[in-house]
Amino acid sequence: MTSFDNQLKTAIDKLYGMLPDTISLDLNSVSELISFDVKPPRGEEDRLSSTCEKLLQVISNRTTVTIEYYTAYRDETTVRDVDPYHLRYHHGAWYLIGYCHTRDCVRVFAIDRIISCNDTGNTFDIPADFFLEAFLQHSFGIEIGSEPVEVKVRFDSYQARPITTLL
Repeated sequence: MTSFDNQLKTAIDKLYGMLPDTISLDLNSVSELISFDVKPPRGEEDRLSSTCEKLLQVISNRTTVTIEYYTAYRDETTVRDVDPYHLRYHHGAWYLIGYCHTRDCVRVFAIDRIISCNDTGNTFDIPADFFLEAFLQHSFGIEIGSEPVEVKVRFDSYQARPITTLL
């Protein structure tokens, strides 16, 4: 059982309550008709659930957190103060998007690499000019680069025709 179980049950109960009495749904047969390719989130389930629960609380309270964070690229652990703006699930992993006081900019943190997370009690306001979709606009998935890069891709004749119909 995770911290999301109660929220999911509440959502299903609300949906069920909205259905007219004449509609029924056999949940056992739904899997034969519809499927989703959603993998379990990356990371140890209990720790991930606990960290997400803490982060949801501080995001709603708009309070800064101190995180101990493992950076895989540099193979080091750092301690940072972060103003948490948003949680995003992307391709099997949860991410925290927020203002990093250490780097003096908005950064993306993989939640499964957050070792500890503590509420500082210090409140903050999300800048009026911060828009999540604009922040992610030039990202490659969830990865944010410093500058957009122009890329040219060549396809053989077999692949070119279906691809050009998409453009």
